[in-house]
This record gives sequence, C-alpha cells and structure tokens, in this order.
Amino acid sequence: SLIGRSTRTIPVCDLVEGRPCKAFLKEYWRLVGVWGEVEVYVHLARYDIPHITPLLCRGDVPHGETRTHECTKHSSPVMHLCLHRLVLDFVGCRLTEFECTTSAKKEICCST
Repeated sequence: SLIGRSTRTIPVCDLVEGRPCKAFLKEYWRLVGVWGEVEVYVHLARYDIPHITPLLCRGDVPHGETRTHECTKHSSPVMHLCLHRLVLDFVGCRLTEFECTTSAKKEICCST
C-alpha cells in the first residue's frame, strides 16, 4: 500500500531441538529512528505484563532499507524505512475459523 507499512503475516514452522515448532512471522516496514513494534513487546515483557506473546527472534533485515528519500527534494514527505521482522511464539486462529463474531469476542475476552 502507498500509505501503509505493507505488513505481511505468515504462520511458520521452525525446528527446535529436532522437533517442529509453530510460530508467527510478522514483517513490516518501519520508520528509521522510531520505536518499532518489537521494542513495545520487549518493554512490556520487562514489566511482566500478562498475556504478551513471547518473542522468539526479531530484528531489522540486513540491507533492507528504502533509498527513495535520498532521491527526493528535502521538502518531500518521503520517509526513510527499514524492513523489520519479528517471530512470535504463538499462532492464533484465523478469523474465518470462528462460527460467528460472538464466539470470536468470547475468545478475546477470555484471553485477558
């Protein structure tokens, strides 16, 4: 999208000690120099906030930066972005798996 961060989410599988481990990969473009979603997860985990999904790994993708901002005039609103990935130790249900919105709402309320 031209105005979004082109977020992609993918259920993934990793081998941990020879056994498959389900996880959730999230990839998005974040503003350089601004806190990303990962920093929020780390900050919340530091204070033992309940119901925060553990991070398996995270970080900026090497050489994954936009350079469009270098080719525009200084008055242009083009932002400098870097590609960021995080892997969460949780894979939830797809919204299409719920029978109705009420059952989805009950699941969300019971998780808090």
